[in-house]
Amino acid sequence: WNLMLKKPYGDGGSEHSGRVANPGDEQFYEVNGLKTATKILQGSINDDDTSTSGRRVVWSVEIALSHKDTLHAHPWGSVPASGSFWRINFSRVEKQGDVNWTWQPQKVWDPLAGRVMGKVDMHRPDAFGYVVFVGQASEAGEATPPSIVDPTWPARLAAMNVYYAQVAYAEDHAGKYAEDVTDLKDLVEEAIVGPFNVSIDSDDESGYVAIIRCTAVGVTAKVTNERLLTIQRDADMAIQR
Repeated sequence: WNLMLKKPYGDGGSEHSGRVANPGDEQFYEVNGLKTATKILQGSINDDDTSTSGRRVVWSVEIALSHKDTLHAHPWGSVPASGSFWRINFSRVEKQGDVNWTWQPQKVWDPLAGRVMGKVDMHRPDAFGYVVFVGQASEAGEATPPSIVDPTWPARLAAMNVYYAQVAYAEDHAGKYAEDVTDLKDLVEEAIVGPFNVSIDSDDESGYVAIIRCTAVGVTAKVTNERLLTIQRDADMAIQR
């Protein structure tokens, strides 16, 4: 089945799919434009025994995602232009859940350990990899890939550093979040957060918005207690992650 989450399970997200809802229901989601293709390059399907053939099974998969499907619930969604990028990851579960792996390792800041650690959790969009969009290939060859450097990455990293610190702080303070970044000084990485001007807006004890500003490069990152991260560049519109 096809599953959509509007936010990670750990932040209160719930499944949207045809497995839990019917067409027309709020929780219903389905894809219609997906295209897939597979090919066995070597060996036999569902046979991982190399003793008979002496060769490992090798296969390939191609997936074409429809923008109409991927942008279905995106409030600011638009078809990406050449040179733009999204965050993306791929996960595979084998042997009925005993084996899990992801294309981009899910490494995030762990405030209690005081270091970056790997997590067995596919639903951490801040740890996803990048997909960069290029133009159509010409008859002369492939399209020239644009730069894949994300200039907003330091601000994104600092914002999520604060987010994970807030999670740990709330667990130790009966669900209440810190109202000032100084309360998080033992839970953030100074080398990551220190270069930025960080403030926390809190309407009440149940939520917050952390604002990370870097005037030198004209970038402002905002992250909420629900892990919603937005990036604003001077004179640009906000970009949702």
